[in-house]
Amino acid sequence: MGRTVAHVVEVSVIVPARDAARTLPRTLLCLGSLTAAPRREVIVVDNGSLDETADLAEASPTVDRVIRRPRGEGPGAA
Repeated sequence: MGRTVAHVVEVSVIVPARDAARTLPRTLLCLGSLTAAPRREVIVVDNGSLDETADLAEASPTVDRVIRRPRGEGPGAA
């Protein structure tokens, strides 16, 4: 018997961020307003932010997952 998938993801949007508390809310607002977009998941990868970037991402209804990485690994690791 197959299992039922509640949400089929067609596109994964990865948002690498570091100390982006000033700009991340607008980015997530724009992503959330894309009504004609395919079914998607939004993943924010926080690269060791010293501000509230990861907390803002976790509080956003647009974001499906937040990955916190140690500071200094750079955007390539994200």
